[in-house]
Amino acid sequence: MKGLIELPASINVMYNKNSNCYQYRLIIYNSKMSNLLFNRKLRAKLIKRKGAYYLIKDSSGNLVTPRPKSQNLFMSIKKMIKEGEFLNLKNKSNTMKIKLNLNPCDWGLTSLDRFLESKEERELAEKLILLGCNVFPITYNDKNKLERGCADLFIQLENKKVFIEITTISPSNRDVKKGINSPHGHIWTRVSGRIFPLLLSCLENKGECFFIMNKKWEMYNHVKYFAKKLKQFNCFVLFSDFENNWMESIANKIYNKIK
Repeated sequence: MKGLIELPASINVMYNKNSNCYQYRLIIYNSKMSNLLFNRKLRAKLIKRKGAYYLIKDSSGNLVTPRPKSQNLFMSIKKMIKEGEFLNLKNKSNTMKIKLNLNPCDWGLTSLDRFLESKEERELAEKLILLGCNVFPITYNDKNKLERGCADLFIQLENKKVFIEITTISPSNRDVKKGINSPHGHIWTRVSGRIFPLLLSCLENKGECFFIMNKKWEMYNHVKYFAKKLKQFNCFVLFSDFENNWMESIANKIYNKIK
């Protein structure tokens, strides 16, 4: 089915003592979709085909209920599943994370609304897609996170994988004499701590990775040294001010490197 997007979701099982039965519900994690459907009564059906889950807009289906405070959506799915399909959830865990496929046009979304983690992630993904890259998000609750990699974005090429991590954390302008921006300072360690999972994903998949960080770090010698050493492992550091049309410049640098 073409034109579909994947959204993070989960299937939750709860035991209702009053009715003496299990209740099944689908939880969809998308703040934009939740806001768009607020005060609107839309119905849908959950369908499973070849191990994949699809949310189909259907007036005879169950009501999709947005919860603006939690930025999630809920839908009862008890009558849409086969008996015993989620028996393991009753015995081991009450929640199973899934990837939910849906047609974005049915719900007022666009193909870019699968990029949820940050504004910068979405902006860069849009430019990479325009350049012809096959870009996927790696969300926090992605059950394939370890397989896809510990990064913000993932590009699948014919012969390799490319991982992209973005951080806008900048050096502190205060207490510089105390060394908080130094190699052992807590500001820099917050930044560098995001590089190692990215590098591990790159090495395990024999791919390439890009770490995009605030341009203000470029003046520090330990950062320059760090960036130079990372090149040996096909991990490239790109600096940006994250202003104006920053994503076009970064997208072009990534594309020219991997094409």
